[in-house]
Amino acid sequence: MNRSPRRIPQGLLLGPLLGVTFLAFSYIRLIGDSQTALFDHAAYQAVFEGSILGTRLAELIGWFAAAQLLIHVVLGLGCWAMARLTLIAFPETTSTPRALTAFWFIIAAIWLLFSNAGNFPHSSLGAPYAGLAGTEILNVRLHSWITGLVLLGSGFVLAVALVKQCKALALAPIRRHAAWGAVPLVAVACAAAWPEGKIAPAPADKPNIILLGIDSLRYDETQLPGNASDTPHLDEFLVDAVRLENSTTPLARTFPSWVSLLTGRHPHSTGAILNLLPQDAMRLGATLPEILRQNGYHTAYAIDEVRFSNIDEKFGFDQTETPGIGAADFILGAASDTPLVNSIVNTSLGKWLFSYCYANRANSHNYDPQTFVTRVTDDIEYRSPMLLAAHLTLPHWPYKWRDSPDYTNSPGDPDAVRPRFYVDAVRRADQQFGDILDSLEERGVLDNAIVIAFSDHGETFGSQHDMLTPPGPEVLPSSGHGTTVLAPHQYRVFFAIRGYGSARANLGGARGAIEIPASLEDVTPTVLDLLNVPANDPVDGVSLLPELRQGLSSSPRLARRIRFTETEFNPRNLANIADPDAKVSASSLAEAAAYYRVDPETGRLEMKSHLLDELRRNRQYAAIGWTQMLGIFPRSDLSSHTFIAIDLGGGTPRPLRTAEDFRGDPEIAELWLALCRRYGAIINTGDQVVRCDSPAG
Repeated sequence: MNRSPRRIPQGLLLGPLLGVTFLAFSYIRLIGDSQTALFDHAAYQAVFEGSILGTRLAELIGWFAAAQLLIHVVLGLGCWAMARLTLIAFPETTSTPRALTAFWFIIAAIWLLFSNAGNFPHSSLGAPYAGLAGTEILNVRLHSWITGLVLLGSGFVLAVALVKQCKALALAPIRRHAAWGAVPLVAVACAAAWPEGKIAPAPADKPNIILLGIDSLRYDETQLPGNASDTPHLDEFLVDAVRLENSTTPLARTFPSWVSLLTGRHPHSTGAILNLLPQDAMRLGATLPEILRQNGYHTAYAIDEVRFSNIDEKFGFDQTETPGIGAADFILGAASDTPLVNSIVNTSLGKWLFSYCYANRANSHNYDPQTFVTRVTDDIEYRSPMLLAAHLTLPHWPYKWRDSPDYTNSPGDPDAVRPRFYVDAVRRADQQFGDILDSLEERGVLDNAIVIAFSDHGETFGSQHDMLTPPGPEVLPSSGHGTTVLAPHQYRVFFAIRGYGSARANLGGARGAIEIPASLEDVTPTVLDLLNVPANDPVDGVSLLPELRQGLSSSPRLARRIRFTETEFNPRNLANIADPDAKVSASSLAEAAAYYRVDPETGRLEMKSHLLDELRRNRQYAAIGWTQMLGIFPRSDLSSHTFIAIDLGGGTPRPLRTAEDFRGDPEIAELWLALCRRYGAIINTGDQVVRCDSPAG
């Protein structure tokens, strides 16, 4: 007897097909953008020279594509399942399974589009409908009404279907087994809801070390006059902290700043002179986390943006909580902007399926600041004693996140020193800072801890008020960070240290602002001095512990300290940092892309090694003294450098051309000697009389 083949349930194939159709629709606007400069083929070809087949990058792109397809197929199957439940709940309906599958798909699509527009108004498909989705009806936004109605309707169908199914079965066995089956579920729920206990207290001689960085935070952004502070949590932290008002970074970019902080060494000592540096170009030596790990510490690091700052376990961390590092981060950022991905990316499922997008500040359209806070507070393994290093990047361009204010139609004063979009980003990062400290306090981490809060660099927005020199044809206001040594707000940093619990005594009870010249290079030697742990390698920074404990605003040993700063690689016209909506031109993107390569084994984006010497020559350098700065500037043809002296209080720059110009001022002569010792192999004086081997040098 031949059995007839089993028929595929009606509508089962239609559901996935509709889901894939929705995926294609989700990219409709991005496909349009593919013809714009941002997706210029020549620019991408410059980055990904040759085939990527068989590389790590290809694997990651394949995984992402499969995950996208999977969730949209599941969406379609969910619509088919709701169609089947509708037939069970209302058997008298004359609609077919296919028609009901299509009906539930339309409901799901409308809900996803409105939810996406309401919760992710800066996303590709959210921006056009954000105003409509945010319309308030009885003080409730339209997208919330739609969500409520969809949940209510689907919940009603599910409840009716369950009731009718239960009536058709023997209820007693079901009730009995359901009761026993509920026991483990209740146990799991209770365990999940049970408050997590405090970690074991840190040993008295080994306080927890907490490093909390805030990207692009200007040193003058906290404790502003007036009642409406932009940084209430940082201000509260500063009440019992020692704040180092005169602090700088040796290079105003995130990666070089963090490497200097973690090693105590200058970028030209470690080789970490730019972002996206080839791994073999660095000479890190013993890092702070490595040294502390050798002394019984658990070390952890977290950051929410890694496109240009590739810090990982190789720096001595036992655990890192970051987005995926590599070229895939650049590619998958825009590709992740679909309503369905946006709706799940900030969940545990999103973390597993889309690791390059979860808690990723670079994907500003779906980045939720609270997701990164959760990553720091819940995903980090807390032990005692421990070193926790975390970095918050919201105040960095493009100054947007999932539901940040939209200033497209009201940008405010374009010449403002602190534009509104930057202030809003600082406020939200300050909230993150406060939430993390509150969580650490609840866990008991702050019962015995030293907390160092800092910024990796500052930020400018093209305002003349931020420049040391008056405007002129050769000295123009500059935006961003690491773009000029003539804007102190780029290289001066926020820097404060505070003891909590039993560790307060380690700082001698000092608090308030002190003016000693400090650097991010000083963090490692200061922490090691606090813990009475020797450094494994020579450092360029100094321990600030004596001045911190006494609250000294002046120190004889640091009175004539010379610090250095420099600019970094700046592709022309790559982006206007003063405009969060700035567009990228094809030519500028191609110019930047020509400097990078993708490592086929790791999938990481790296600067091409043979270009490093050119990049060293094509940057500004400066030695910062006690009253003056000596700056070195490359000529347009990179044939040599020119030199100017500037008062740190501002004023007209003084060109330096002859040996006598340098010898005529003792401070400038000392700064020149320091520059020659630090950058002698790079400085090219051309046809000028003064050279590093001349009497002035």
